[in-house]
Amino acid sequence: MSSLNCELGGNGPHVALLHPTGLDLSFLSPVASILRQEFTVLTLDQRGHGESRMSVPMSSLEDYADDLHKLLYEINFAPAAIACSSFGGMVAMVSALKYPQAVSALAICACTATQTAESRAIARKRGDDARHNGMADVLEATLDRWFTAPFRAAGKDKAVRERLLSDDPNGWAAAWYAMGDVHTLPQLSALRANTTNLRRPRSYS
Repeated sequence: MSSLNCELGGNGPHVALLHPTGLDLSFLSPVASILRQEFTVLTLDQRGHGESRMSVPMSSLEDYADDLHKLLYEINFAPAAIACSSFGGMVAMVSALKYPQAVSALAICACTATQTAESRAIARKRGDDARHNGMADVLEATLDRWFTAPFRAAGKDKAVRERLLSDDPNGWAAAWYAMGDVHTLPQLSALRANTTNLRRPRSYS
């Protein structure tokens, strides 16, 4: 069986939600609870995040796509639409390109399909900083990127702060290294998954 921690619920067409770097499936719970009124929704902790431990080394986005593919078939969830952002979006693109039969639709946001030399170096540094100095070293810069100053001043970043501080630095670093190497842009025209409509078909019973 897959070693990925996951939750499944709802009824209807299959949708998988992938979280951004450093978070876990719990941060997708509000979205999942809404979608489960119309869809069967899978949320999961990607390897090195949450309860999905780094039992095997991860070095590329393909490794994370392989993880997802294995899980989808183990729980008889393929094909599935995948909705995600950032790191999750990059994993989804690679999954749809490598395993087109398993991905029925894509909804991706806040996600790049390639890196410049500068952005690749930034991604790797974020991984290195945590691996060498711990998650506290990357905490404030990450929260500043993700949230506005008023949001943080109101203490609304508490849950994310606690999650990041409890992360495995090696899991964080592996994800950033993989993101630094993303280069799916030349292949995007080959995508065959529906990227426009995740609505339940009218005839669905």
